Order: sequence, then C-alpha cells, then structure tokens
Amino acid sequence: ATFFPSVKNVLLRMCNDLLKRLSKTQKTVFSGRILTFLAQLFPLNEKSGLNQIGHFNTENVTKLTKTKSAISPVEEPEVRT
Repeated sequence: ATFFPSVKNVLLRMCNDLLKRLSKTQKTVFSGRILTFLAQLFPLNEKSGLNQIGHFNTENVTKLTKTKSAISPVEEPEVRT
C-alpha cells in the first residue's frame, strides 16, 4: 500500500505506542502481526529504523568466564563377544 509520508509517521507512532502497551508475554501473535505490518510498510533503509548518528551503549559490558565443560565426552560402550 502506498501512503503519504505524514501518514506513515502517524502509523509508525501509533503502532509503536500500541506495542509498548501490549503485554510481552501475552498477545504475542498480535504483536507479531503489528511488527509484520510495519516491516511490509517501511523499507529496510527507512530513516526511522537506522542508527544514523552511530550511537551505541558502551555501558553494557558482557563478561565471559571460563568454566569446565559440564558435558563429559562420550565413551565407547564395551562390546562383549
């Protein structure tokens, strides 16, 4: 469907507001349909979906720890003849 740019912005705001109000654990099918609608409405290079300034969260640090593997290697079964 072809919409005017001002109508697209209103639809985007309305859908985002609706997604914020919906439960994360319930109404997942409806949320998925809204996201599918938005994905079909806006192209991948839409300005509202891009991080044009290049800001990212530097405070989120993921620490990796080395642990012994909880899975033991598989041993070959003993074959009796």
